[in-house]
Amino acid sequence: MMFFKSKTYCTKIMGFLFIFSMGIICQRGHADTIVLKNDEPVKGVVVESFKDRVVVSTMDGEKVIMRTDINQLVYDREEQNLVSLAEFYQDKEQFSKAYYCYSKALGINPEYKKAKEGLHYVGVYVINSDRRQKLDHVQKMNEGEKERQGIIKENIVQDKSQKLKDTLGLVLSKVQQNSVVSEVVKGTPAAKAGVQKGDIIFAAWGRSAGYMDSEEILDRLLSPLMDVQITIERDYKIYLEDSVEKYGNKAGIKLGYSEMEGMGVEDLAARGAASEAGIQTGDIVVEVQGQSVRYMTIQEVDSIINSQKTKELSLKIKRDVVIWKNLEETKTVF
Repeated sequence: MMFFKSKTYCTKIMGFLFIFSMGIICQRGHADTIVLKNDEPVKGVVVESFKDRVVVSTMDGEKVIMRTDINQLVYDREEQNLVSLAEFYQDKEQFSKAYYCYSKALGINPEYKKAKEGLHYVGVYVINSDRRQKLDHVQKMNEGEKERQGIIKENIVQDKSQKLKDTLGLVLSKVQQNSVVSEVVKGTPAAKAGVQKGDIIFAAWGRSAGYMDSEEILDRLLSPLMDVQITIERDYKIYLEDSVEKYGNKAGIKLGYSEMEGMGVEDLAARGAASEAGIQTGDIVVEVQGQSVRYMTIQEVDSIINSQKTKELSLKIKRDVVIWKNLEETKTVF
């Protein structure tokens, strides 16, 4: 999933992070720039990007900026600018242009996960563009006819939700702005992939699912591809050992740092507390004991783990999951 740097190196980098821009301008020396509609620039680092808003960390703290207030968003890294442009073309259904931009981004950074997943997703639309456009046109005509007949959008969402359950074995519910897995049907592709009840669909095909409406999430999960690539967010309870295990903490987790993804699990002590709880290498750590680790050093996370007065530790992680559809479900897509 990613390559983590050593703990010693990460600690040095994270030390600089707290000096420059509240701990987030990692190894760059520059910052992302958001130009607002009133031409006012906002400099910082975009730490979260949603369909309708971005979260940017600045010298004055985190700011949430709605995309409707943004005139231009320029990332410090060229591959991020290319992926942003690819997503723009993808939303406009200009799949060939999106494919080109994703390819260029991968040429710059072959390990860029968002570019990999985006390229895979739009590729099938490029290869089958004429056929896909006809199917999309027919689908829109049918949905338009249903609306004219008084069948509201909620019914269309219900139909797609049923299809998601039938094909992948997933049932989703909206909780605030999150799409939460409320049911996983036993023996289905989602169950085989390890998706569990209570998981949050954090991203689908590299695009953040936060603040997407229900139908858009369903459309991405019901893509015509053989596989569905998602990122889930999950809460774990880890029952700590009495003494510090391998890697300097009672959970037995070796943490590392990736500039693009953040703090993640590089290795696990065999039969350690975290391993026994189900944590996996490659997981991205989001929270420890309810505290965001975005601006923490590895040493600070280790300290929180080791200072727990009770044996129970809560850990929120993100994990990439690939759901493989049953072959018969994909035979008549094109």
